Amino acid sequence: MMTTITESSPYQIFSITDQPDSWNEVYKNRLSTLPKSLQTKRKAAWDAAALLEFPDRKDESWRWMNYKDLPISQLEVVENGQSFLSKVTITMEDGSAELPEGVIVSSIKELLPKNPELVERCFSQSKAAPKGKFAALATALADDGLIIYLPKSMRLDGQIKVEIDLPLENSLLWTHSIILIEEDAQAFVDVDWMSSNNRVDGMHIGVMEVFVADRAHLQLDEVQLLDHKSWNINHATATLGRDANLVWNTAVVGAKSSKNFIETDLVGKGANAQIHGLMFPEQEQVVNLDTRQNHWDASTSSDLLFKSVAADQGRSIWHGMIYVDPKAQQTDAYQSNKNLVIDDSAEVKSAPGLEIHADDVKCSHGATVGSIDKDELFYLEARGIRYEDAQKLIVEGFLGEVVQSFKDEKTREVLRKIINKKMERF
Repeated sequence: MMTTITESSPYQIFSITDQPDSWNEVYKNRLSTLPKSLQTKRKAAWDAAALLEFPDRKDESWRWMNYKDLPISQLEVVENGQSFLSKVTITMEDGSAELPEGVIVSSIKELLPKNPELVERCFSQSKAAPKGKFAALATALADDGLIIYLPKSMRLDGQIKVEIDLPLENSLLWTHSIILIEEDAQAFVDVDWMSSNNRVDGMHIGVMEVFVADRAHLQLDEVQLLDHKSWNINHATATLGRDANLVWNTAVVGAKSSKNFIETDLVGKGANAQIHGLMFPEQEQVVNLDTRQNHWDASTSSDLLFKSVAADQGRSIWHGMIYVDPKAQQTDAYQSNKNLVIDDSAEVKSAPGLEIHADDVKCSHGATVGSIDKDELFYLEARGIRYEDAQKLIVEGFLGEVVQSFKDEKTREVLRKIINKKMERF
């Protein structure tokens, strides 16, 4: 397939309209190294990607994005011999630093030769390919990914901390990660995404799928810390079984441009999801989040809160949707997006939405955009606090509700330091 460049379209946001030939070679090479069952999944994803167009501004989800400055077809495709998992830390409440037997935390690259059956089992549940062009490409072309697996009734009292360092310098990297929590299992997982030593532009296109089975519980805390030379597109989905519980916290504070899809499918009766997040674009950063809370069965509940601070030509965009299926009677769902604009150069867009097909539900949404309250600033300055410090205190207080949702104190402290560092720039 030839690469076509058409700079004339006012709707185009990428410098290419067709998949480059080099991607086809990557697909063939990576396909040949996989077991047959995984090959079937990848072939289906590749075929799906071939039928899908690259998104443009006619698509509301991509309306405010622009990737023309990134020569995506010219980036070197990462062929990394080693895993991108840079560090895994296990901290159990009994003081142990070892995982119980049967619990797996690994990269696909490391796990596939040792336990191909488990990798196949995890990926047999994948539903990412139909989510869009880039989700299909990541499913077909992923070189690596994170796998976390908890067997049935395994209840971990402690923390699984994973640090992922993506080699993005002048590179294009696809990843596909799976977290599978079996019935009655419980875990707390903390994941940091970063790209150290990234001095020139590079791009990550990823998929992460989370499966929380019946009566299982997962707290998943994620922090995106990619370098400001990094471009990021990521599709993350969570599927919850009967009476499953998910607490999902996300902080997007890195990357030059980050387009994130966060989708929760409550497919089992009684499933519950709490989704919290924060964004802080500044220095011309762009953060664009699409969130969906899909209620597919009765008596399910979800509560979403995203807060954003934007400054110094930063752009924060959020699209939210609550979907309630006709079968999902007695749904209780809420979404809220609150935004703080530091200066006139920053831009915030917020678009909550509801699509309800059941009549016995409780669903609502809210969105606010505002600047720092002058009365609050005056109150703090009148008590001897410098103007700059007063601004920091107000911003830290505004984001504090979400920061406190992160379970690990070290992660909360990292987020506070990042917020303060960003505030020092203006």
